[in-house]
Amino acid sequence: MLSPLQKQAVLSLLLIAPLFSIGTTLSLAIAPGIPGSLGFAVAYLLFITLPTLWTIKIDQNVIKFPKITKQGWSIGLILGGCMAAAILIAYFLVG
Repeated sequence: MLSPLQKQAVLSLLLIAPLFSIGTTLSLAIAPGIPGSLGFAVAYLLFITLPTLWTIKIDQNVIKFPKITKQGWSIGLILGGCMAAAILIAYFLVG
């Protein structure tokens, strides 16, 4: 038998897992065009907001953002530059 915590985990997965499939199916097959795009956008927003609301309301956790340091910015800029260079090189080689 599942514990209450496991039941909550299963419920959260059942709420979140099908969202992108529903949004994509709506966008491509059921209602292509603007209605499908709006449905996909709603599914995407739910994919972001449901876990956040679950964390705040059900789990009763406070969402904290880490302090940004100068070292973190430096590493982020270096890695971002490397990725941009890799994309540009691939674009010009494959093109």
